[in-house]
Amino acid sequence: MIHDLKCSIPYFTAVSSGIKRFELRFNDRDYKVGDYLKLQEYCSVSKKYTGLFIYVEVLYILNLSEFQDNRDNWVIMSITL
Repeated sequence: MIHDLKCSIPYFTAVSSGIKRFELRFNDRDYKVGDYLKLQEYCSVSKKYTGLFIYVEVLYILNLSEFQDNRDNWVIMSITL
């Protein structure tokens, strides 16, 4: 499965350079290990996509509801380019 997602410029830069290897997301898409995220660079000032994108693979999913009741449906996904 491939999930199309917006990714703000600073986060996109960090992921594409290999510094940021995780994504914190609301799990409204039923993410699974082995899924791919198509991260599309998005400018929050102009409210437009820049045209740049990368694909990352989900390696591991940590469900935050296991640690805090008020974090239901939020996950941290370990990703790789």
